[in-house]
Amino acid sequence: MAAIVSSSTMILLLFVGLLAMPCSRAEYFCGIHNACYMTPDGCSYGNCDFEVVWSQQENTTKYDFKIAVRTTGWAAFGISSDKFMGDDDVYMCIVEGDGAKFEHRFNFGRSNIAGTGTGVLSTERRYVNGVVSCRIERDLSVTNNGVTVDLTTDWYMFFAKGPIQSGSPLQHDKIPRITKVKVDFSELPVLTPGDLDYPNTNDNGATAQRAGFLLIMCSTILLLMGVHM
Repeated sequence: MAAIVSSSTMILLLFVGLLAMPCSRAEYFCGIHNACYMTPDGCSYGNCDFEVVWSQQENTTKYDFKIAVRTTGWAAFGISSDKFMGDDDVYMCIVEGDGAKFEHRFNFGRSNIAGTGTGVLSTERRYVNGVVSCRIERDLSVTNNGVTVDLTTDWYMFFAKGPIQSGSPLQHDKIPRITKVKVDFSELPVLTPGDLDYPNTNDNGATAQRAGFLLIMCSTILLLMGVHM
């Protein structure tokens, strides 16, 4: 009987011990320790095609970000004041041979250029089993190409990926997705594809189209006036 009790006690203690052990992914408990964006819908962390997690370091003014994406090219997330491409703070993780590299970049109009300024540090870069990942440490406030992005303010976030050629990123293969509303970086939201929208990419084209139509109208009116003079 004593042996049975002893065995039962050992099993109980082992079970309690397993419950008390920290999970290997505890640091990424979405909505508890970190904010997260994951796709496709319903995937679990570590098994998604596109993942970004972030949180503020305890008792500091620094933020940690991690991006992990299934790709053979590049993947990035950006921080923007609006839903248009331009003046965006971009964090890009790029496949480089059997590994990866990180680049802090900037959207200048519709062009993606090298980032400037300090306060951004890449702490880990990996490419394993078709997934490129980068860990990034970022100051609360970073100025990139003259644009200051302070995370005490709410911002839109967008997510994109694309191919590379000779190690350099090419244009994204699909239109990047952007959050429908601005993200509060003091909170820990869990974002899914349903929380994202497409950016206002057609606005510049529509503006040009309206300008062209107006020019045609003015030319026609002037032509008719000339005929009747």
